[in-house]
Amino acid sequence: MIKVVLWDADGVTIGNESKYRYFSEKFSAEYTVPIGKILPFFKKEFLECQMGKADLKEELLKYLTKWGWKKSVEEFLEYWFAHGTELNVEVMRRVDELRAKGIKCYLATDQEKYRAKYILETVGLGEHFDGSFFSYELGSSKSQKKFFKKISQILGVKPEEMEFYDDEGENVRAAKEAGVKGKLFTSVKSFLEPEPPE
Repeated sequence: MIKVVLWDADGVTIGNESKYRYFSEKFSAEYTVPIGKILPFFKKEFLECQMGKADLKEELLKYLTKWGWKKSVEEFLEYWFAHGTELNVEVMRRVDELRAKGIKCYLATDQEKYRAKYILETVGLGEHFDGSFFSYELGSSKSQKKFFKKISQILGVKPEEMEFYDDEGENVRAAKEAGVKGKLFTSVKSFLEPEPPE
């Protein structure tokens, strides 16, 4: 019996109505910064921030001048965090329905601390969930089965009593390896359709 449902943030509970899937693409296009100058940050320092090993504001200071950004770090984060954070209304309605039935719902996602706070408070995800689990707090990502093992231990529920929705197969596989019922989220339409019998 499922007691807990875990939900990813980007691509599941919050969508991206922009023509750019990734912020790096949007920034590159709008500020004419070569993507090759942006990606090294996201492949190294940003990942360390997501694991709680570095501070995003401090790491960005090393890059903003190279990228030609003339404003403050805080203004850059405001510009960044506003990208792709529209609430996925249909999914959030489902979350609210499950909670009304007594099933606990938690956000489980790879985030560094500043964006985590932003999506909980400014975007409003915190109002819809019983709690949240972020990679920067757990020190592991949702692509690792220990991410789910830690959540299981913290909540005091068995892995098989948890369900997890994510839009990337790698993360769904990690959940399944941990014993969690991982489900691939492909679209709102497919999500709302009844599941075929197993």
